[in-house]
Amino acid sequence: MEDSGRGPILDIVAECHEYRVRAILNCCIKALPRWDLP
Repeated sequence: MEDSGRGPILDIVAECHEYRVRAILNCCIKALPRWDLP
């Protein structure tokens, strides 16, 4: 595991934030009408 200059806690926070953003995007995509999707 390489040290990116950040602490392990910051890495975990960054991962959680990325996961949260993806989850929100997924919710938005699912909320769209089906005919809007290709």
